Amino acid sequence: EATGNILDPEHNLAYYREDVGINAHHWQWQLVYPSTWIAAVTGIAKDRKGEIFYYMHHQMCARFDLDRLSNGMPRMMPFPNFHEGFEGYSAHLSS
Repeated sequence: EATGNILDPEHNLAYYREDVGINAHHWQWQLVYPSTWIAAVTGIAKDRKGEIFYYMHHQMCARFDLDRLSNGMPRMMPFPNFHEGFEGYSAHLSS
């Protein structure tokens, strides 16, 4: 089943947003490097966690931008702040 509204230009990227491999990679990465990791509690220090977080997400955003450009769409717009609400996304990866 196709997701979203085909009249919405963002629908052109449904193949990327709902890619099982990309979503599985992101989910697994969040398990290995959770944002709530506290070395004092776990007894295990994860070196360069912030740098690795930035690098992985930067790569995913670069790939998403590339796919946007290859579909004739503009690049991603940065969020001006996180205090205002913005439209979320609900993937339909399961039936």
